[in-house]
Amino acid sequence: MYRNGSMARSRLLTLRYANNPHRVHSRVAVVVSKKVVKAAPKRNRIRRRIFEALRLDWENIAEHKDLIVNVHSAEFLTIPFEEIQTEISHLLHSAHVYDKQHQPPKEPS
Repeated sequence: MYRNGSMARSRLLTLRYANNPHRVHSRVAVVVSKKVVKAAPKRNRIRRRIFEALRLDWENIAEHKDLIVNVHSAEFLTIPFEEIQTEISHLLHSAHVYDKQHQPPKEPS
């Protein structure tokens, strides 16, 4: 993934993605480094919040994709969940990972 995949980046996240024709369903990993947050329970909380945002949007993600979400900021501990959903949705849309019939997310005002 890190060598052959493509990348989309936002202020808080990096999304690496690649097609994987050997798999029927897509799969995802969330990486939160110790450099971002030292305490393991806080890293796990960030990971769970991102997995939940992805789960709610999972039916719109195209098949045969491998995704890695790298977190760059500890802000994910404090920002509202709706902002996390919007951030991930914009990142997935900029990476063209959504199905063709999915509409782009609305810009935050």
